[in-house]
Amino acid sequence: MCLLCQVTLSQFKASNLKRHHDSNHSGFNKDFPVGSQLRKTKLKSLKEKLHGHSRVMSMFTKEADLTNEAGFILAFNIAKAKKPYTEGEFIKQNMAQVISVLEPENKKLQKLINEMPVASAQ
Repeated sequence: MCLLCQVTLSQFKASNLKRHHDSNHSGFNKDFPVGSQLRKTKLKSLKEKLHGHSRVMSMFTKEADLTNEAGFILAFNIAKAKKPYTEGEFIKQNMAQVISVLEPENKKLQKLINEMPVASAQ
């Protein structure tokens, strides 16, 4: 991925990256000379910006992964009790009501329970 414009190259090879840099960012070497402190500072800030974006994305995927894991645990426990999977929706509704009573200000937990995947009654 190019640090300057966040374009992902089709194949990560040095020659492709060099060609992209030469054709799209030809003024970068002039504005930020190789080996200068200005260039080091600029590259450091670009790397931090990229890591910031990836941290935000990982937070969203972690939340989705935890919600899916909770749904799997619920489905596993329903199967272990030899109950129909449609009971999952009933349990999920009860969990949402219990959380709204015990932790009414915890909107994030209520949202996660509502997003938890379960088999719906048809």
